[in-house]
Amino acid sequence: MEDDPSISPPPIDPLIITRRIRPLAAEVVQKIAAGEVIHLPVNAVKELIENALDAGSTHIIIVVKDGGYKEIMIRDNGCGIHPDDADVIANRFHSSKIRSVNDVYNIQTFGFRGEALSSMAVSGKLTIVSRKADSDVGVRIVVSGGTRTHTPEHGLDPGTTMVVTDLFQTYSPSEVKASVYRLTSLVSRYSMANIGIKFILNTPSAAFKSPRIETTEKAIWIAAVLGVPKVFEEHISSKHPSFKAEIYGTPLREIKPNTRSSKLNFTCFVNKRLVTVVALEALIKSHLERGVLTCDSVVAFLTVDPSMLDVHVSPTKEFVTLRNSESVMEVISESFGKVIDERLENAPQPKPTKSTSNLNFFASQRATTAPSQKQRFDPNQSLMDSFLDDSGAMTQEQMDDEADAVENGFEKLDVASQETTNGAEADSSFIDPDADSDIVKARRILTNLTPALLESLEAETDAIWLEKLRDAVEVKLEVRGDGQWLMLLNHDSHFIFVLFDAVLQDYFKQKIIRNIGNLPFRELQNQELTISIRDVITGIASDAPEEFIAHKLRIIKASADGLKQYFNVEVFQSDENMVVEDVFLVAAPQLHTGQSVPWSNIATVLATIPTPITAENTVYWIQDVANRLAGAYVAELHYAVYDPNSQDEAVARWTRFLPTFKSTYLPGAVMRENSFSYPNAKMYAVFERC
Repeated sequence: MEDDPSISPPPIDPLIITRRIRPLAAEVVQKIAAGEVIHLPVNAVKELIENALDAGSTHIIIVVKDGGYKEIMIRDNGCGIHPDDADVIANRFHSSKIRSVNDVYNIQTFGFRGEALSSMAVSGKLTIVSRKADSDVGVRIVVSGGTRTHTPEHGLDPGTTMVVTDLFQTYSPSEVKASVYRLTSLVSRYSMANIGIKFILNTPSAAFKSPRIETTEKAIWIAAVLGVPKVFEEHISSKHPSFKAEIYGTPLREIKPNTRSSKLNFTCFVNKRLVTVVALEALIKSHLERGVLTCDSVVAFLTVDPSMLDVHVSPTKEFVTLRNSESVMEVISESFGKVIDERLENAPQPKPTKSTSNLNFFASQRATTAPSQKQRFDPNQSLMDSFLDDSGAMTQEQMDDEADAVENGFEKLDVASQETTNGAEADSSFIDPDADSDIVKARRILTNLTPALLESLEAETDAIWLEKLRDAVEVKLEVRGDGQWLMLLNHDSHFIFVLFDAVLQDYFKQKIIRNIGNLPFRELQNQELTISIRDVITGIASDAPEEFIAHKLRIIKASADGLKQYFNVEVFQSDENMVVEDVFLVAAPQLHTGQSVPWSNIATVLATIPTPITAENTVYWIQDVANRLAGAYVAELHYAVYDPNSQDEAVARWTRFLPTFKSTYLPGAVMRENSFSYPNAKMYAVFERC
């Protein structure tokens, strides 16, 4: 590939040519050292792509073997490496991109620490073949561990080729498949941000190629990368704070009734740097949810003054800190919200039905979140996905029944019976619309909780939130809708509801992710009550072959050490051939004293482990399953409806939950005129008063 005639050298910035690799000063190292470690092939490829872009490349070819676990090769036509730098390249804390700490806050390049190449060279073998355009002779550099060799190389095209091997010693076929997916996603995202730069990814088959079109229009280029005819675009600019934002996305479409909205593929670049901006992603999702809209992909570009940006936040530079971020998000929210509002105004109005707008919203939310009892098993599917539920649906008859209830002036509260951890079941009950005394008692209990809630909120929230409270005609908690919704704020122009199931699920999810390793265990004292993972698998997928069941049990056995601070399992295997016959769940964490997630749910989660859990990848698995565990907790506790005769229990639950609810979901800065900006789009609903 070194004499590929299709790759010609681009015009090189003179500043790039004159840059030389130098050791960073001790005081600089002390402040920027991050201890970067390459955990996955995608981490290494990301660093090498950014090096190629920093070198001014217009052609970048990536070739990987076994998803990058065996070998990674990246070739570019950039400025090349000076032969005199052969002795210092890939040395830790040697860089050509910064000289002082102040340079970090005015950074114009992707890399700057001088840690990535050294990390690859220490853990594996790094081979560099490079020639500068103004030099007749190139250089071949091999760095592995503490050894280094470099020799002159003739007949090279201008540019650099880097090959990384021996970086990962063990890996599974499933890890290779996952890595190919990550690499394809990574390269396509960098292609979207770099118009005209040719990216080619071979895995070894051609996994991605940049579009073969000549254009300077970003919308046309992104549409070609995403493989769609066109994308919507929104351009936002501001002087105070000073920034520019461009948002592109695949065509918007309405979320059809009784269907689940597709997962949004969100990509964000800040000054062309691929980063994760959770607040911006949540903002985009919230406006789409508000408009009952969805789309497949959204790409956002933020351009700010480098001095506003701190990229020295995480070792991988995945996260950045943006000065005046709240003001930036507020401007973007207002502008993007107008796009959604215009879409809603221009959308054809459906013919009126018996359902009210509020119930339509409740029904659509329930349709997108309620799981069905149907289980599916597909051996060709990913092992994790093979246990996910299909979405359930609310029938038209059920919707009409609820509409009739609203028109008659009452709403039925659906209290689902939940299986508790000791095997007992709660009685299902409904509040009879004719039993006025019971309704009055229930609402009086909730209303009595309001002063304490407001007093606590007013003491610790800012002026924006307090102003909204003062504008409220009436502030109260009230049972609404299908029993899951509580009215939080009855504003002079809007009703604002909170969906407790969604709020609680997100609360428990965060608590599980952050604290699960420190939570006390609950053990099943009676061995007869322990849960057999084999029985769980056969119960979910009765037609699962024995080879599949044995494979799952071996994975759980191999994961025992990595899971020991989260779950306790016992492995039963035959004495003769040491074949794993079964694995039993014997202990699990508790969020609160006396409350534990239903054991069958945890056992199902363990049965879905796709690859062995180790100390290195436990955190990714915990994040993946925390949402499902949280859902099990919510199903058991069911805060949304309280027994009118159990005022003490209701107060105790509020007291326990209020601090997190207050600090996480009601910050004053996110209050808006007509809606909230919030972390979970399903938590709140806002309706105009008639």
